[in-house]
Formats: sequence, structure tokens, C-alpha cells
Amino acid sequence: MTCEFSTSMPIRIITVPFLADKDIFDDEELNRFLENKKVISTQAHFFTQENKSFWTVFIEFETLLVNSVSPFAMAEPERMLYENLAQWRREQAGKDGVPVFIVATNSELAEVVRRAPKSIEALKSIKGFGNKKLEKYGKAILNKVNGFYERKIEDRTIKT
Repeated sequence: MTCEFSTSMPIRIITVPFLADKDIFDDEELNRFLENKKVISTQAHFFTQENKSFWTVFIEFETLLVNSVSPFAMAEPERMLYENLAQWRREQAGKDGVPVFIVATNSELAEVVRRAPKSIEALKSIKGFGNKKLEKYGKAILNKVNGFYERKIEDRTIKT
């Protein structure tokens, strides 16, 4: 297998173990690493060793220092939506048996929160959401975003 990547970009290789007792891949280290990174390219490989399952992910990246959209810099409602989407992403990645960044990167989720798209076309305008990702996850993401804002409106109506 051949791998092409730019030698001017930094790389990182992270191995993500499967936690059989929780029935998920332990992607916390990967998520923390990707928090302020722009992913240039990735390669993921699944393997087993001594009856344990792992993903090894090769990441070529660029560190975002300024204007990085972090869930910690968001207002409380937006952070709640981000966390809701991140939870859905973890569950979806677990079902699909892939690392979470394959479903959506942190920066993609942050941009979804920032733009709050209402249609597949609006979601498609967010960098990282190509036809394949839209076909597989687009409706679920839009349902989460639209459901979140519908609940917020209903909550305000009930409280007043």
C-alpha cells in the first residue's frame, strides 16, 4: 500500500482500543488531539492483537491557533447542541465501527452548531460534508439540529 502525504505537515498516529465492557472504542485521546486541528488527510486501519480490537489512525494535520471554534468558546445553548451532536457521533461511530472523526470532525460539528443548517444543501456547504457523508449522516444531523431548536422554542413557550 502506498501512502502519499506532504512532508511539510506534521503527522500523528493514534491507536484507539475497543472497550469491550462499554461496547465502544475509547476515542477520548483522539478527540482531545483533534480539538484544535484541521485534518489534512487520514488513514485508518483496524487490527486485532491478543483478541483485542484496535483502530490505528494516521493523521496529517495543521494546528489551528487563531479563530478556532471550540465548544468551550460557545455560549451555553450552542455548547449544549455541540455536546448533543458529539454524543450522537460517538454512538454512530460505535455502531459503524469507525473512529468518530470519520462520522464528523470536531471542527465540522462546531461549524454545524455555528450555522445551524436547515437543509441538506446548507449542510453540504460546510467543508467536510461531501455526498457520501451527507447520504450516510446528513438526515440524522439535521434532525438533531432542528430538534434542538424546536425544543428550545417549546421550552420558552412553556416557561412564559
